[in-house]
Amino acid sequence: MSLPSLNFATPSARANAADIQVIGVGMGRTGTLSLCEALEILGFGPCHHPFRAPDIWEMWRMWNSKIDNIFRGYKSAVDTPVAIMAKEMYNAYPNAKFILTVRDPDQWEASTRSTILAFWDNFKDSEMAKSPKGDLKGGFIWHNENIKQIIPPEQLLVFNVKEGWEPLAKFLEVCVNSLVPRFKQLIVCKSVQVPKYHSRGLMIKHTLNPRS
Repeated sequence: MSLPSLNFATPSARANAADIQVIGVGMGRTGTLSLCEALEILGFGPCHHPFRAPDIWEMWRMWNSKIDNIFRGYKSAVDTPVAIMAKEMYNAYPNAKFILTVRDPDQWEASTRSTILAFWDNFKDSEMAKSPKGDLKGGFIWHNENIKQIIPPEQLLVFNVKEGWEPLAKFLEVCVNSLVPRFKQLIVCKSVQVPKYHSRGLMIKHTLNPRS
């Protein structure tokens, strides 16, 4: 599947621009589902995550001309497709805050190879798909460095979910009260049923630890 090229007018010039305030541009398997839950707790929900999307393939078909339709009703979005379309998301929502979730590259590679690697075969034009399978870690490192070039530093938080609530709340300028769960509880919560993608575009359900 080819990735679209976006050239959107600014949100103020788009009559029905979605009210996206926070965009997570970290790759899957860096804690994006935990981040999604955290954003909703902090008041930036609903949060769009591909595991919650009713039909991710339909979403890709809509991407080029109907991006605001995809994200209408959401205040935040994380993971695919926004992570690999970070430049386009910044152009579409230049006033949003961006969060780059990171993880030890070796741990990320091992986790990705055992779970979602085949997903990238469906998007031949993405940088991750272009990366040789033997250099998956290199593609991950490249992505993280590229994000830092795309997003202005004052709008970007580089965040490891192990850091907990404090840097996230500070960046989003919100307070965390004593009633919220420890961030660790979001990371190690019960396993969930999520899509697993195969190179032929088939999708089945499998159980995945939510460090996604």
